[in-house]
Amino acid sequence: MARKRLVRILLVVLLVLLFAGYFAFSTFLFSPTEGDYEADLSTLAPESIDFFVAKADLAGDFDDFPHLKKSDAIQGTRAWGKFEGSGQWTALKKELGLDALVQRIDEIKGQTYGTNLIDVFGGRDVALAGNFGASGGLASAKWVVYGRANWKGKLALSLCRYPGVIGLPEQGIEAKVDGELFEFSGAGIPEPVHVTRIHDVIVASNSVDLIKKARELDGNGGQGSFGQGAQYFDSIQNAPRNAERDEIELAVGWRELSKALAVPERWPDAQSDNLWTAFVGRLFQLGSINRLAGVIGFDEGVQANLHADLSSELMTPVQQKLYRKRGADRAVFARDAARMVRNDAALFVVVELPLGDLLRELLASSEEALRANLEDLLRELGQFKPTGDAQTHTEALIAELDSLFRDRIALIVRANDYPLNANDAPHDEEPAPAWTIALWTDGSEKARLRIKELSEMVSVHYRSFGISGRDAGERGVFTNNCQPGNYEIWEFWSRFVPGTGHIATAVNGDVFLVSNHYRMVCEALNTRDNSRNDPTFPRLVDRPDFMRLANDSLAQANLMVWAEPKALAAIASRFTDRAVKDEIAARIDWKSERARVENQVMKDTFPGRMRSTLEGDDKARFDELIEGRLAEIETKLQTEQAPGLKSQYERTWTYLSTLSAAVAMLALDPKKLDLSLRAYVPLGE
Repeated sequence: MARKRLVRILLVVLLVLLFAGYFAFSTFLFSPTEGDYEADLSTLAPESIDFFVAKADLAGDFDDFPHLKKSDAIQGTRAWGKFEGSGQWTALKKELGLDALVQRIDEIKGQTYGTNLIDVFGGRDVALAGNFGASGGLASAKWVVYGRANWKGKLALSLCRYPGVIGLPEQGIEAKVDGELFEFSGAGIPEPVHVTRIHDVIVASNSVDLIKKARELDGNGGQGSFGQGAQYFDSIQNAPRNAERDEIELAVGWRELSKALAVPERWPDAQSDNLWTAFVGRLFQLGSINRLAGVIGFDEGVQANLHADLSSELMTPVQQKLYRKRGADRAVFARDAARMVRNDAALFVVVELPLGDLLRELLASSEEALRANLEDLLRELGQFKPTGDAQTHTEALIAELDSLFRDRIALIVRANDYPLNANDAPHDEEPAPAWTIALWTDGSEKARLRIKELSEMVSVHYRSFGISGRDAGERGVFTNNCQPGNYEIWEFWSRFVPGTGHIATAVNGDVFLVSNHYRMVCEALNTRDNSRNDPTFPRLVDRPDFMRLANDSLAQANLMVWAEPKALAAIASRFTDRAVKDEIAARIDWKSERARVENQVMKDTFPGRMRSTLEGDDKARFDELIEGRLAEIETKLQTEQAPGLKSQYERTWTYLSTLSAAVAMLALDPKKLDLSLRAYVPLGE
């Protein structure tokens, strides 16, 4: 009896202690039975934020923070070997202070008996949001971090109510508590950090207003939050997601970010001297983007779905017209366009835009001399006559091409690995990939005959187009048949075509092909008609990776790009020496150098004389000395800088080779654009 009574007393005492402990823990720290915050973290961020980045299941990406689960596979790639061996990784770690950060994390682990910090905070869900500074600078940005915490995280924050107990003053940290708001300052904290806890979510910010706003949004069910806004709903919540929904969620006010980064509003520069920079600048301006949002995932590669709101008032009339053109269904790209592409193509691009407008913008981006020469040539031919006083011969040509061809253009690029033979056109030794441009007609006999007439016109006026045969005075225009399909192909020989020395054209059904290699045209035609799956002409549409990536992309687009990065890198590597030489030459301010050298030559060789007084042999000697010294300067710089720059280019080609296949699609609209990107990254290679 005494024993039973003692047991009952002990049980009562234990229950009292448990109740008292629970009551004390709940009173002084937090309730162990409280529930988690049920809504998404985005509902704690105000709708007025300039940027938002979030990631779910961050702990799933790490073995033991900060060691990534895939770090061994990443470090086993050739690309990482190049990156690490170049010293770039060492320099980056030093710049970001990563070694010191890892050391500090290890110290904290040691003080907390090996606790994995990402389990304590942010492992299940973490988000960063905020506003850029009023001055547009990143340094003055107001930021806020939201992260789900486990019981250790909640306990750690609750204990901060008693800074003396946990030794914060000894660490030089001052903690102030005002109800549910904490403020930390002192050693190692550049500016006061404000913290609060909402259920299992710890919120930290350099702005007390963002902390108070989070508590306010929690109180009113998230009304007026970013997470309940249209941008999050349309571009993030309803974007194509994986089953785990653990992609990076991203939103940014581009106008505010561009100010913070000092990005020019007019970029690319439509007035650039570079043809392609000016051309792209006429088609798209980065400054027209207002807000950008979407998701980015990394399952076996990269998957991105991004949406941008455009400011149509900042777009040119031509851009608005181009963007109103409805894109093609992705099935059309695969069925009508990709069926002519061999499966070893390095690059395949399809554009669904008005051809005439593209040609006008391309012409406007070119040098004035080129436009004048083209106008003179067309006037001489007499084939394209203006229909009014305001129309030029060039515009008459563009108008005819616009009516002859549909609004679809394709570009195919592959390695120029075709064997040479004695009958090939004379050509220089410049490296050049093999490329083919495809245009579509309505498939009528009228269109086919008109293309033939244009070919015959070029044949008749071959001298005007710089066409010549193997010997001087020869015509340099040939027609031959491509086997096994027996297709007629025209060849126009010209030494102005780098690498191949000729242009080849062909018409088959509704497609017109223009290429810098006869054999590539022949392959494209036979591949297009390869309905019997002839292994000699394997098609891109039969590659499973292409079809998977394309079918997982946008349903409709104005632009589709397929890339085989390894093949592209192999092609690009042949241009390394030229690219290095051109980049070094572009770094030299020749105007200033010439002025400096001229002054030095006058001082050394013609002391006491004025340059304007040099004549005859003196003038010739002066010019010779100038050119010689400028050549010496360039040679010296090439010798000093070329090895390092060449290594940089070679590393870039290696990095590019890490991707095995990629598909990008872009859909345009005067008020918005949508971009999808899919790429495979085999880490085992």
